[in-house]
Amino acid sequence: MSKVLQAVDSIHQVGIYCLALVPPNYLPRSVLGGIHVHDTMKRLQEGTLHPANVLMCPHTCVLNLPQVRISSSLTYL
Repeated sequence: MSKVLQAVDSIHQVGIYCLALVPPNYLPRSVLGGIHVHDTMKRLQEGTLHPANVLMCPHTCVLNLPQVRISSSLTYL
């Protein structure tokens, strides 16, 4: 799945926070046959979407995460 994240980033220049894989033909469809984004988002937030696999990547899209602290106190003998 990391190759999917790399491909989306290189093509669209956007970070992905959550990647959820679902079985084929599992997402709700609109009248014209496209994916109904509002219903899909609602099901994901309610916990009724039931994805087969989920990858969370907050470090790719949250830019203001705190820096890692490095201890500067060294003990000399």
